[in-house]
Amino acid sequence: FRDIIPEKYAAIRMFTGYLVATADLHSSIRKQIDTYDQNQINQLVFSGHSQGGAICAIFYYMYTHDMQRPELKIEKTRAVSYASPRFVFDGDEDLYNEKCPELIRVFQVLDPVPY
Repeated sequence: FRDIIPEKYAAIRMFTGYLVATADLHSSIRKQIDTYDQNQINQLVFSGHSQGGAICAIFYYMYTHDMQRPELKIEKTRAVSYASPRFVFDGDEDLYNEKCPELIRVFQVLDPVPY
């Protein structure tokens, strides 16, 4: 995590289980995205449900700040999570939102998981 994004943004506090799950997937997903023709695909939407929603939101953060192979990145990105648990510690939401304002968290108010 700290070796692919700038130090300021690596300081964000996220729940370890979701961060580890995302880190395990990061390399393979990034390799696949790097194969896309940027002349034909000019935007990405990451999405997931429940734990997958937390993982997609963390991956969105990691991808947005990823300093590796910048020439292959698709710059227009966003994420949509459905019924995902919180993944950022209280107090670090502004650091997340500073560079990742395009996260939409869809949840039902009576569902205890997203809170």
